[in-house]
Formats: sequence, C-alpha cells, structure tokens
Amino acid sequence: MKTVSLPGSPRKQGNSSAVAKHFCNAAEDIGAAVRAFSLNELHYRGCQA
Repeated sequence: MKTVSLPGSPRKQGNSSAVAKHFCNAAEDIGAAVRAFSLNELHYRGCQA
C-alpha cells in the first residue's frame, strides 16, 4: 500500500502536522510506504482555466 500525507497548515509544529505524523506512523506500522509533503513548502500553481 502507498500513502501520501499533505498537511496544509503553515505551522510545522501545529495540530495538522501532529495528526498527519500520527497517521503516517500508523500507516508505516502496518507496512505502508509513506510519503509526506508539506503544502506550504511546495511550489505549485493553481488552476489556470
């Protein structure tokens, strides 16, 4: 199983990050491959339509 975590909060030590970290740890415990990305650190552009 592959799992992706995308917390969107700008606070690295905030509640969203804590919940995401707990989720990732639980997923890894059952054998999932986990990738975590902080949306606040990614460079992306919204819809251009």
